[in-house]
Amino acid sequence: MLSRRGQKFNAFLGIPFAKPPIGDLRFKNPVQITESWNGTWDATKYPPKCIQPLQGKIEGSENCLYLNLYSPKFADNRTSLPVWVFIYGGKKLFGDAAPYKYGPEYIMDKPVILVTMSYRMGAFGFLSTEDYVISGNFGLKDETAALKWIQTHIHSFGGDPHNVTISGGSSGGIDVNLHLYSPLSKGLFHKAISQSGHSLNSEVVHPSGTARALAWDLARIVGCNTSEIRTSEELLGCLLEIPSITLARASLKLMHDYILPFMIFGPVIESKYNEGAFLINDPCKDIEISSGIPWILGSIPDEGSQRTLTLFSKPKIIKHFERNAEKLFAEYFRFTYHPKAIEVSKKVIAKYMPHKYLNDSFHEISRIYAFSNFHLGTIETARRYKGPLYLYCYDHTNDYQYLKTYLQLLSSSTKFKIGAVHGEELISLFNNPLMYPPVLTGNDRIVSDQIIDLWYNFVACGDPNGNAPKIWNPVIPSKLNYLHIHNLTLTMKENYFIGEEYEFWKEIKTPTLCSRISMVHS
Repeated sequence: MLSRRGQKFNAFLGIPFAKPPIGDLRFKNPVQITESWNGTWDATKYPPKCIQPLQGKIEGSENCLYLNLYSPKFADNRTSLPVWVFIYGGKKLFGDAAPYKYGPEYIMDKPVILVTMSYRMGAFGFLSTEDYVISGNFGLKDETAALKWIQTHIHSFGGDPHNVTISGGSSGGIDVNLHLYSPLSKGLFHKAISQSGHSLNSEVVHPSGTARALAWDLARIVGCNTSEIRTSEELLGCLLEIPSITLARASLKLMHDYILPFMIFGPVIESKYNEGAFLINDPCKDIEISSGIPWILGSIPDEGSQRTLTLFSKPKIIKHFERNAEKLFAEYFRFTYHPKAIEVSKKVIAKYMPHKYLNDSFHEISRIYAFSNFHLGTIETARRYKGPLYLYCYDHTNDYQYLKTYLQLLSSSTKFKIGAVHGEELISLFNNPLMYPPVLTGNDRIVSDQIIDLWYNFVACGDPNGNAPKIWNPVIPSKLNYLHIHNLTLTMKENYFIGEEYEFWKEIKTPTLCSRISMVHS
């Protein structure tokens, strides 16, 4: 294959990194492959994506624990190149590592080994009975299994197992943050990049009891006799007999049964006594993250437009909101932990929409979601982290945005003006011919080159500046200095999203920034 600048590189597709999680291995931790194979492995075909709902249909397979590996043509077991691992996002429900979505052509301009992997999602990856029977966090453990495979085998492809960087966008960025906490991932990577994802978010870790209740709901929907099931073992026994497509359809139904159809299956806190436990401490209760690993962390100004679009594309939900705005605002924006949740909702509505109907408040709702679920948590994460942290704000609006097209379809009479939105930076990093032109031009190309340079320098040596003059300094918590990536300008600024709006949200969220809530049926 050829990179954007004409560099030759190899693509090894569909390499298995764990045994297929099928049969008795469903709802179990990934199992390492210890057997070798004879002959030649065909690494020229796309592996199956993990089973998932997509546009109302079910696609993929349970047999999906494969990775893709890209290496420069010159790389072999005598080279020692930095390793860049990317974890895709998708609300723990959908997504895959296919090169037609996360094309390697831009990154492979650099002398680096790029790895993308699939991991179990939805119920298959995150169902939990909150005990040792179905411990949960299987998708995160799949990612860890891929990192273990890299430690064992990457040298054969020309990579350095002692120089591995994990990166991810959106929920993939959250996963990166959780790997920094996890005892299971310790020593498997050396640097981290989280794009629009942090763990100080009420969506991230399920409150105690919620995941177990969801497991029983799922079992009931697929036909298990839950009135007679008394133990987790009995529940597992029934679920193992259910066809995968039936489970996936039931997961889709659960999404529609709840008012909050976002990350309905997600991470849980496990007992430290669980074998292979991934997450044993609540990120929201840890005052500091002290891994010491260099970390790039950042977000985008208009993070809320994508989710607000989901809300505005469902007129029934809009009407539901307007009938009971204060209560549903509390649910939708995760205020329900607050002892005065309705009062909090009233304050938010008064601040952002004092004279507007919900249907005319697209930008205001986008701002509410962006600040309460992205910017505030990013600020607090930056202040807590005890290690080299590089903070950024990606504020470049690409000429082509798939979100703009959907926004225009919402209403011919409403014009939504949006800037840089959730996922925008991925356009700079990966070729995605399904969503935008395969060749970036003009300012988009220049910004892409800048981002690739900064990210690669960090992957290679832990400093995004590399050997060039220093333009990006690590965070000083009292200053919250960050790199502002605005069109063609890279500028160091201070007080990351700090201002009157921050003070408003800090007052509302304090003292528990991301206290848990339970799911609410519609």
